[in-house]
Amino acid sequence: MKILVVGSLNIDHNYRVNNFLINGQTVDALSYHFNIGGKGINQAYASSQLVGTMFYGKANYEDIKNLLEQLPSNDNFNLQLVPSKLNSGNAAIILNQEGENQIIIAHGANYDFNDSDLAYIKTIINHYDALLLQEEINEDFLFKLIDLANREQKIICLNPAPYHPYTKELLNKVDIITPNETEFMALSGYRYSDTRLLDIQKLLNDKLKLIIITLGEKGAVAINKDGIYHQEAFKVKVMDTVGAGDTFNGYFLANYLLTNDLKLSLKLATKASSVAITKNGTLDAVPEPFELNFD
Repeated sequence: MKILVVGSLNIDHNYRVNNFLINGQTVDALSYHFNIGGKGINQAYASSQLVGTMFYGKANYEDIKNLLEQLPSNDNFNLQLVPSKLNSGNAAIILNQEGENQIIIAHGANYDFNDSDLAYIKTIINHYDALLLQEEINEDFLFKLIDLANREQKIICLNPAPYHPYTKELLNKVDIITPNETEFMALSGYRYSDTRLLDIQKLLNDKLKLIIITLGEKGAVAINKDGIYHQEAFKVKVMDTVGAGDTFNGYFLANYLLTNDLKLSLKLATKASSVAITKNGTLDAVPEPFELNFD
């Protein structure tokens, strides 16, 4: 099984503070560090811990050499960075002492995907079984890419983050969707609750067969036509929650493709995201499988 991820790469600037800022306030950072992230590459690197994964992304042409030197690698991880004249994606990440975060993104090259990229992807898409997508790339291209994947009968998993109004239009175009609580509420119009199972199942259709909702410290749930499956979070000391959802998504889809076991995949992905939040950073925080040998 192999996964293709077409998505974002950001240069992350991380600032740790005591408390989040209020209007008009300037504060001293307790610490600062720089790393490479972005939902696309984070999820690709997570899925590559289990299956062959290609990440196709874009960055400013002057940054590509340095980025390739700094990005992690493993035998399953194939990188394709395409040069853009736009600035590489950038993110300012503010972390408080509880590990909570606020993020500002300048999309730059992540919004520069075009028909040339689509033409190239068309030549390679049949080497992959599934696409793992997010909403940190330009809308017009995302829709074209999803249409291409459907024509080629590929499994499509969409992490609808950051949420956009167009997300609702994609419910009949993807096989799996993985919102967090906030994104689910925007998508459905109501807050997640076990008591709304029948309402949630109404979102399913001939194409969309599985909804995964990540619930932070409460774990995650999976909903399909047969019912609902819960997975509690694992208790850990939280350092940094940035990228935890990306780790979850990559691990979940990879293991689900390998095993077709929904409960097992939900548990493994929750384990992986729990380990990720015990570390600083995003790519650096993605655990290797040997780190997940606990219950």
